[in-house]
Amino acid sequence: MHIFACFLLAPVAFANNLPKVLTGVYDALDEDTAKAMEYQYKTPARWTGRVFAQHFLNLGWIGGFAILAPFFMADETFSRFTWWCFLPCFLADVCYWACLDVCELGGPIAQVQTYIVSIGLWCFALSVYERFEAMGEASPDDFECFLMFLLPLVLFFTGLVQKVLGLMGVQWGGMGCLICEDTEKPEAPPEPEPEPEPEPEIVNYEVVDEGGYRHLSGVN
Repeated sequence: MHIFACFLLAPVAFANNLPKVLTGVYDALDEDTAKAMEYQYKTPARWTGRVFAQHFLNLGWIGGFAILAPFFMADETFSRFTWWCFLPCFLADVCYWACLDVCELGGPIAQVQTYIVSIGLWCFALSVYERFEAMGEASPDDFECFLMFLLPLVLFFTGLVQKVLGLMGVQWGGMGCLICEDTEKPEAPPEPEPEPEPEPEIVNYEVVDEGGYRHLSGVN
């Protein structure tokens, strides 16, 4: 999913096509806001899309890490550090949830990533604990176990409670502290003016008098 988004949207961002970038990321955007974005950002200033390109490239390596997960778990050395290796991917999803999911800007597929990543990281914690519990100095201590098991659950249940409260009609699912901007719907953009019909071309012929004969120039 992340790698697909990287290859799909990074070229669009590098091309500075801001309306297509925004409507591609905000796939649950309402129609009025989408039209307002397309109208307002039709001709963005140069370099505007490159910060979005960075975001999509980050999605690419995060997806790459997800593919590497089984290999980390199968390796006798890296399996001890699997949880820590995939912590950056989890934190990236925390940021995504705070910025997009709270505002309901992402569709169902994007929103379910929060719960997939949380469950995956918790399973990594369980794997590390069961494998290395009796490994002496290599075993995770109490603080590491506390952190590994608790952190994924915080995002999982916070996201779940926010979603349930949102379905119950609570604005922003009780996470209004993450909304710092004007959330009123924008005015509809003006309708494009119809292009004027081309006026018929009028050809003025010059009357030429040659040897007593009068005729129109250009006419045989």
